[in-house]
Amino acid sequence: MLPNATLVETALHEAAHSVAMLLLGSTITEIRINANGGGHCHGEPVRGLRMPAPYEPRAIGHCASDFIGVVATGKAFSYRTVTDEDFLKHGGRLDLENFYRRADLLGCDSNQTAALLHLAIEAAHGIIDEFAAAIDAVADHLYVHRRFGHDQVVNVIRGTPCADRLLAAQMPARAHRVVSPWVVTRRDGKLVENDERGVVRRIVIRPARLYGA
Repeated sequence: MLPNATLVETALHEAAHSVAMLLLGSTITEIRINANGGGHCHGEPVRGLRMPAPYEPRAIGHCASDFIGVVATGKAFSYRTVTDEDFLKHGGRLDLENFYRRADLLGCDSNQTAALLHLAIEAAHGIIDEFAAAIDAVADHLYVHRRFGHDQVVNVIRGTPCADRLLAAQMPARAHRVVSPWVVTRRDGKLVENDERGVVRRIVIRPARLYGA
């Protein structure tokens, strides 16, 4: 977050990162906020999993975890989180850098990067809507205690209505799972979104760097 961000915003930002990481089965090594408005959430991903394709749920989930901090504060404080400039304005510089670095590691071309960015932001909104109680609880705890680790995050979440769904991702057999009713696949060289019955919702191809080009 930006150094002049309020502690409430920073706590919400970092709490959202922690919840997205837990959904991916990651271990939270440290989440903290600083008196100057800065903060971070660091985690260790599940080891031993193959590199996903850019359109697979795990890739989208990791990219959603990059964006979710700014998206969460944007939803809470009613500001736009669409373009690169929006993210930069609201403390998302490192989040953007992480996303573009991740897209490069995934071997994305410019169109794939733009499509992945769109899907990741959409997924971040979905995570926030489904697990808002957990994000709020972690943010409240973080605002008071300023710094804690994985076990404390999990203990805070256990008291929320969405705990079972969220903490199920911490089970090794499901650590690769990203909660989503939509599956992104290739069809005739294009990325498409399908529901669980295989019905195509829409084609997901965008011009390069659609967001903040």
